[in-house]
Amino acid sequence: MANRRCFSNTVIDSDDFYDLSDGAKLLYFHLALKTDDDGFLTGYKKILAQCGQTEKQLQELEQTGFIIRFDKCLVICHHRIHNTLRSDRYRPTVFCDDFERLTLVNNVYHLIRDEDNLNNSSEGKEGTLREERKETQGSKIRNADVSHSVNHTNTDGIPHGYQRVTDDYDSYDEMPFV
Repeated sequence: MANRRCFSNTVIDSDDFYDLSDGAKLLYFHLALKTDDDGFLTGYKKILAQCGQTEKQLQELEQTGFIIRFDKCLVICHHRIHNTLRSDRYRPTVFCDDFERLTLVNNVYHLIRDEDNLNNSSEGKEGTLREERKETQGSKIRNADVSHSVNHTNTDGIPHGYQRVTDDYDSYDEMPFV
């Protein structure tokens, strides 16, 4: 889990976020701060108690599409919009089974429903996280929201959706510290 998390104005300044109750907004910030590198979080009941919020605010976030709850964890849907990581710092989530039930569309997680899998298997719906990432030229990841493989990395060892920072510089000394 990272020690720092960012929030994108694209999500935070949206009308959908503005329409949330103050308690749900507070809970969203606290949940997002505690996620792993893929946006997953367990132990959210402790955060509910720390923030003085109830299950009602958690349900509000789920109904408005800001989180997806699973049996043992939850995921922040806009995590990839909020945060990017250098590939050498990325650690895959331990919730692999739940991770495989998600699809990434425009850097937003969506739950794959069983009927969606049956209906779209022949239609070629935009890439699921299980599919192998398309080959790219060079070592940069050019299309961050195409797909995610089961092992969370492409052939270069870079997590899908993340960019190799060092390729833009001739040496390590030229790299700005991020």
